[in-house]
Amino acid sequence: MELQMTPASGAPFGGSRVVDFVAAWDAISPRLAAREHGEADKEMLLSALTLAIPRLQQIVRTEGKGKKPAHERAVDVTLTLVDMGMDAECISAGLLREAVVHGTVSLDEIEDVLGERVMRLAHDVGRVHDLPRRVHSYDENAAERLRSFYLSFHDIRAIVVELACRLDTLRNIDELEPIQRTTIALETMQIYAPMAHALNTGALCAELEDLAFKILFPTSYASLERWLTAKSPGDSAILDKMTKMLTDTMNADTTMNALIGRGGVKVLARRKSRYSTMKKIIRDGRKREEVHDLLGLRLVLTPQPGTLKAANAACYRAQQIVHGLFPAVSGRTKDYISDPKANGYSSLHSTLKVAFGDDGKPLASSEAYKRGVNVEMQIRTAAMHLAAEAGTASHNSYKGGLKEDTGMAGSLADLASAANRAAEEKFGAFTHADLRERDELHDRLFEAFDLDGDGRVTMSELRTVLEKIWDTEMNDLREEAHALMELLDVNQDGTIDADEFAKFR
Repeated sequence: MELQMTPASGAPFGGSRVVDFVAAWDAISPRLAAREHGEADKEMLLSALTLAIPRLQQIVRTEGKGKKPAHERAVDVTLTLVDMGMDAECISAGLLREAVVHGTVSLDEIEDVLGERVMRLAHDVGRVHDLPRRVHSYDENAAERLRSFYLSFHDIRAIVVELACRLDTLRNIDELEPIQRTTIALETMQIYAPMAHALNTGALCAELEDLAFKILFPTSYASLERWLTAKSPGDSAILDKMTKMLTDTMNADTTMNALIGRGGVKVLARRKSRYSTMKKIIRDGRKREEVHDLLGLRLVLTPQPGTLKAANAACYRAQQIVHGLFPAVSGRTKDYISDPKANGYSSLHSTLKVAFGDDGKPLASSEAYKRGVNVEMQIRTAAMHLAAEAGTASHNSYKGGLKEDTGMAGSLADLASAANRAAEEKFGAFTHADLRERDELHDRLFEAFDLDGDGRVTMSELRTVLEKIWDTEMNDLREEAHALMELLDVNQDGTIDADEFAKFR
């Protein structure tokens, strides 16, 4: 049944702010990993949401057509930051970003509610948002200077917030006029995507590039898309089969169990982005069929506590198992563990020829070479993975067109802990906390309304919370509280219990 949230007077129902508040928390809370975001983090995010919703609802987004409301955009940006594994301060700043840049929330308000650190981060978010407007051309020299300034003089987390906002803009680019789309795509290619490379943002960076590529070069993008689709329509099925086979085989191997324990291996699959594929074809002068790394798998091993020698041994054993299942392409196996790259990067690389028979088993070498597809394999320990994804050894840190000594090293160090936590999450390995299971974790949102903790929300508590969430006239507040009580109080006893609140959600 559709809920009609309009008071008797016919005026717009102010309680929609509560609806938006609840909907936003319900979207965000399941994505928070319990091991990464404790109770203090959840309290901060609830406070940020309480501050953000009424300020976001004051924003009228008039540019373009069919624009989604500001609070919906803020939640989408927040979800991107949560999925990247960013800390609570960064997520809070991201939630408030729209209100900051539109001037509906002040830095003093943010400091009063969330503290000085979030206020300073929100201030940086606003500065980062304004910088591209001060550049009159997007040639490479100007863009590089701007990127260096970004990374040298701003909290890196503020840049991550802006990258998440830019991704949301590109995902909803049809809201804008054609000239705006082109400008935003050009900015993305010249400024935002290279910074995303430098910050090792993985999937976010690839999506920024692909979406901008599609806008700037639609014909090339469509041609490449058709070729990739026709080239191997079963790519996803191949990666799924390989993932299951490798996981099962590793877990069943006694040597691997001794080195890493059962369940100590994670298989992460990827497909090369459209833009990265096109860049390799153009830059290296390769024919399309000579691009070998369209598909890739990464084995990340978590060894038993012990020596570095044992950890490395687990990688070599994993490579033996992989090559026993799938033939390796001659001349395309590289050992960066015994001979690390100059920047410290360590991993085992090889290119596999993969094809499956009708029985679901991998084909032998001769048949695989005739019918198989190339799959790039990387094998590394969890420590190597974190170093590669978030540390100074990451190849992305120098593919982004930024030199190591631009002044960003100190700022990057501040992001390292959050980025390390993000490494696993970026590839989909994530443990969710179900905030609706009250036996495991109390419903923090209901507790925000139940001020005295007795398990029931009274009319007085409801009015107090509404007054805290936004400023309004007392008569309006009473009317809104009364309308909400009527809506939520199913048994009409004058209070709202946890079960009634859950039904409302």
